[in-house]
Amino acid sequence: MFLKIAFEIILLAILIGGAYYGIRLGFIRIAAKPIKLILGIAFAFTLCVTVGREIITPLIQAPTTNYIKEHLYESCASLTPEAALEKIPTVLKMAGAAFNVDVAASSAESTDALIERVVVSLTSPAVVLISVVIAFILLFLLSKLLFSAAVCVVSSVFEIGVLAKINRALGFVLAGLMSFFLAWAFVSIVDFFFHLSIFDTVEFVRAFEGGPLYRLFISISPIGLLLSF
Repeated sequence: MFLKIAFEIILLAILIGGAYYGIRLGFIRIAAKPIKLILGIAFAFTLCVTVGREIITPLIQAPTTNYIKEHLYESCASLTPEAALEKIPTVLKMAGAAFNVDVAASSAESTDALIERVVVSLTSPAVVLISVVIAFILLFLLSKLLFSAAVCVVSSVFEIGVLAKINRALGFVLAGLMSFFLAWAFVSIVDFFFHLSIFDTVEFVRAFEGGPLYRLFISISPIGLLLSF
């Protein structure tokens, strides 16, 4: 009985909370969140290579090269060339793989010579790789700021008169659909766990039917729909 009431309260909370959320925020603000994320990633992904190479790389090339060189000498100078090669930072190995630069230790080569060759061969690709990552993060944050400002402007227009009512009504519909699918997913997951073998001997779980809302959602569970064909 407790489980039945608890699930009904949870489902009601999901449905009512979704409806309130939709009316409070409106369609524009709700729809803008996933759109803002998708557009932000697309914007950053499109420009990160160009911005990284042309703007960020020249700024960090010299200090990063010096830092990598100092780090390699401090951590690898006392090692054999083979051991030094193993101690190369992962970011340098990733940059070498990304730009198809292979650095192999030679038996006739000293550790100092290997370090110099690593610095010459892998530092530039590593700096480019780091620059592209930095550019992606900065562009993504910039896009979020720009899109948030645009959403605020558009949303402010749809908060006046009839447009506000339309915006809230569409928000109610959109959030209602989202909460409906969330409740449906919740019931489907619970029903799936209730059918696990560990509950075979638990009578109240096997006999559980739930309340009206639970039975409504269980009637359209994914497995039930598949088995209905």
